Amino acid sequence: ALSDPGVQQKLKELVDAQIQVERDERDKAQEVRREEDAKRWVERRLDTLAKDLGLNDFQKAELGKVQGDLTRRFDGLRTQVRAKELTADQAKAELERTYAETDLRLQSTLSADQYKQYQERTREFRERALRDGFSRDGGGGRRGGQRRGGDGNAP
Repeated sequence: ALSDPGVQQKLKELVDAQIQVERDERDKAQEVRREEDAKRWVERRLDTLAKDLGLNDFQKAELGKVQGDLTRRFDGLRTQVRAKELTADQAKAELERTYAETDLRLQSTLSADQYKQYQERTREFRERALRDGFSRDGGGGRRGGQRRGGDGNAP
């Protein structure tokens, strides 16, 4: 029966389907791990900033919301650039607007001194994100505990 081309074709289809199922399961598990790693990285970053800036619980929660929004926005812009829905220059302009909104939100939450320290701690990362966060060479930051340089404390 195995010499029958029809049986061989059916067997090939079954094997290919099983391989695809296993590949999809691996990809899903890897995506879940990446998301968990990213969440832990953001939490560590937030804890470090909260400690270094002397934030109270309310301020830490608000900073967490702002950082989460900023990260989601950056990731969304990067996805749009990759899908060619936006040019790198358009994404950069949108990121600049997003940073301006973020700054307004933080100025209403942090003291003047805390805000100044936050700006100093995140300046290098912001400059790098604006300079090459949407470049074609894969720039745009790392997650999961890997750092590109600087203190890695903010998007």
